[in-house]
Amino acid sequence: MNKRLFGAVSLEERVLRRGNYYHIRWRRLSGTAPVQILFEYRQARTGAAVKKKVLTKEASRKGSGEIVIGGRDYLRDGHVQSWRVRLFDGEKLVATKQSYLWE
Repeated sequence: MNKRLFGAVSLEERVLRRGNYYHIRWRRLSGTAPVQILFEYRQARTGAAVKKKVLTKEASRKGSGEIVIGGRDYLRDGHVQSWRVRLFDGEKLVATKQSYLWE
């Protein structure tokens, strides 16, 4: 069984858990400033429109976070076509990673 479906009893609950899940990990940061993850993406039915999600975590030298594009947003606009993720240690850009289709 898919771990994302654990606890989803009805068909509607299972449908709303469909989507794209992105797990971001980091290590060797300063540990003194909050960690911010900026996730930019384009979906199948939105064309060139860029959407953004921001995840802020407390200061730590290593850790992880998860970005979910799911639920009604996923059902309405489709799967993620291209993406870029940027990791900030406080105000400092530490890392960037992007999909092949990102411009």
